[in-house]
Amino acid sequence: MRLVVKRLIDYGFFNESKSLTDTAKHLYIDSKEEETVLKEVLGDAAKGGALKENAQEYTEA
Repeated sequence: MRLVVKRLIDYGFFNESKSLTDTAKHLYIDSKEEETVLKEVLGDAAKGGALKENAQEYTEA
C-alpha cells in the first residue's frame, strides 16, 4: 500500500485535495480493514512530509 500511495503522489493525484473516501474509491477499496491500512499509510506520508493533512483531506506537500 505504501508503494501505491507513493506512486499516487509521484503521479500528481494529490495535487488537489483528496479525502480518504476519494482515495479509497480511486483504489477500489471496499473493506474497512483496507481503508484502515490506507488511512495509516496516508497519515505516515503526512508525518513524513510527502503530504499535508488538513481535516482528513490530503494534498501534496
